[in-house]
Amino acid sequence: MSDYRNFVREHLGPLSLPAERELEIIAELAEHIEDGNEAGLLLRRRGPLDILNWKRLNREIRRAEEDPMNDRTRRLWLPGLVTLAFSALLLMVMVRFGLQPLFWWIDPRMPVVFYVPWLVALPVPGAVGAYWSKRVGGDRRLRFVAGVFPAAAMLGTFLVTFPLAFVIDWHVPALLKLSGLAIYTFAWVVIPGAALLLGVLPFLGNPADRPA
Repeated sequence: MSDYRNFVREHLGPLSLPAERELEIIAELAEHIEDGNEAGLLLRRRGPLDILNWKRLNREIRRAEEDPMNDRTRRLWLPGLVTLAFSALLLMVMVRFGLQPLFWWIDPRMPVVFYVPWLVALPVPGAVGAYWSKRVGGDRRLRFVAGVFPAAAMLGTFLVTFPLAFVIDWHVPALLKLSGLAIYTFAWVVIPGAALLLGVLPFLGNPADRPA
């Protein structure tokens, strides 16, 4: 059997799959060749047609083993959305059980709102998102974005809605709108982003785990 496995490994080439799964496929192919009536003939054939067939088999195996989700989805969007949902659920539960915000009156017309226990808990969803991305092979950049995804999503929301406010609420002074953008960005992007980053940092220093 070892001769047949070496034969398959030599002709099939790398599959870019997890090592255990690649060994399983090689063993299965070797067993089929060993059991087949053409085993001896296959071991002797070395021509271009044989090489072409092996290349096609390699492509077919890769296609069959391909994950239904692309790498970007698995390594960024799915962990990031989980982080977003986790952080939103934490806030919802805390408010449901009576969490009251802390107000900081930088501008008398528009206070900064802090949910302190929620901010303290945010490193947990940040760590979950970064670890998930790392576990499925995300590089440091993807792990970082997946971990701070809620803050990034909130920033994107502000960048879309505030320009609309300049059109819809045309009677509101522009300086007040810009002041509101700065205050809300600080309260809902900068501070939560820093809290999420505390959970992300432990997962930025090591190489990504090999996807299972």
